[in-house]
Amino acid sequence: MCYGILLGADLHADFRQIPASARVDPSSLPFHRHPTGSETAAVAVTLFHLGSVDSYRQVWADDAWDGDHGRRCRKAEQRVELPILSALIEHEDTGEKWLWDLGMCNDFDVLPTAFSNGSVKAITPRLSDRGQLKNVLLDLFNVNSIEEVGLTGIFLSHAHVDHYGNLLDFPNAVPVFVGSGTLGWIGGGEDAAKRGEAGHLYFPSSFLKDRVFIEMHDVESKADDVVKARVRQTKVGPFDRAWDWFGDGSVVIASAEGHCHGHIVLLARTSPGPRPSYVLLSGDAAHQQALYHPLPPPLELDGELLSGPGDVTSSYSTTYGAEHDQRATPGFFDSQSSEAITDRLVPDGEATCMQEFPDKAMRTIAALSRMEACADVMVILAHEIEFAESVGLREGSRISVNGWREKGYKEGKIETGKRAREFLESL
Repeated sequence: MCYGILLGADLHADFRQIPASARVDPSSLPFHRHPTGSETAAVAVTLFHLGSVDSYRQVWADDAWDGDHGRRCRKAEQRVELPILSALIEHEDTGEKWLWDLGMCNDFDVLPTAFSNGSVKAITPRLSDRGQLKNVLLDLFNVNSIEEVGLTGIFLSHAHVDHYGNLLDFPNAVPVFVGSGTLGWIGGGEDAAKRGEAGHLYFPSSFLKDRVFIEMHDVESKADDVVKARVRQTKVGPFDRAWDWFGDGSVVIASAEGHCHGHIVLLARTSPGPRPSYVLLSGDAAHQQALYHPLPPPLELDGELLSGPGDVTSSYSTTYGAEHDQRATPGFFDSQSSEAITDRLVPDGEATCMQEFPDKAMRTIAALSRMEACADVMVILAHEIEFAESVGLREGSRISVNGWREKGYKEGKIETGKRAREFLESL
């Protein structure tokens, strides 16, 4: 499907868009229930705020459903400062410690030159030493070196600068697990790309030296014996390609394509027992809550459960109607512009979308909506400002998301998102 569709020339704005009609009905997705597994199998999930990125809303979301095109353009121009979130996953039965994403490195001597030469103008990072993950972990564990933390491994939701952090801060012996297709995409990194070889200009070649990277589909052949013996391929919720990481249902890594090559999400069981609860760490499957909220009818908040036996075909009393769907779509923007472009067409060569593969992204975003409808699941995006604001997270701070049901975290972030949308509608 081609998304290079333009609004009519007689309208206030004339820019590229992913049309509202491209959104996918979440209730139509196949849905695989997640067995409760071991009654005691769970993980502790600590979320870190590692800085922020400042931009305008057009970079992240576009209310393509809004028939008031003047208002739609005013929404696009709004400044947005999004947090950079990562997580520590601690498996209670084995004591293993895994990192989910590493934030963004604030040492531009480490990063590719594209990030230090000012060529990217649409997004401005806001970073300090207190938000660097190494420093956050040293403080959390009250140790003097990162080796003393005892990390087992690292998951990268994907290989972008605000997620791969500074891998040089972590021991080479700590393996890095990535989604399928990632290694072919990054190749030999920046240095290789500059030589005209297979490589990604935006990935540091230094990160690849003497470090083990393993794609998810290679886990059974390339991971160490402990991991190989327990990982099981599975399906979970609307995700058809997934891996039960500990073999007990406490952590599931799932392929969630659309944003870029190899994008993955992580489902963590934060409360065990007969009434379990989960968080879905969603990386950049979406960049703002407005892409998967408000839940479109017939979905209802807390209308179904992820946990339970077998697969389900949910029966809703009504059917999906796009006219009632107020979820945003990913926006198109000019990466060379520090302001939203709403008064002219951005040439094809300069128009950028945060979702590299929009067809796949729309299905993945629908999957987030479907998971959020589950009473036992809370979705958290890597840049979900609504979550960070509702719980008071600031750069360098951390929060445990275990017990999120009792603490009201899901309701809090949804209410914060609702207020943000009401403000946009008032423009």
